[in-house]
Amino acid sequence: MKFESLIYKEIEETAWIYLNRPEVMNALSMKLSEELVTAIEIVRQSTELKFLVIKGKGSNFCVGDDIK
Repeated sequence: MKFESLIYKEIEETAWIYLNRPEVMNALSMKLSEELVTAIEIVRQSTELKFLVIKGKGSNFCVGDDIK
């Protein structure tokens, strides 16, 4: 599945989710929040994935909600 605001990768038994809005310190927009829920649901439904790592691109993990 292709995402706009995050990067999703599967490597062996691990799913990697990268919040990818470094220009706003990975603030959670509605779009990013929806994509994050979708990506986590993909992991939850998988019988092969055993681990989930969530990271932020840039120098911050996430500053919280995008209040714009």
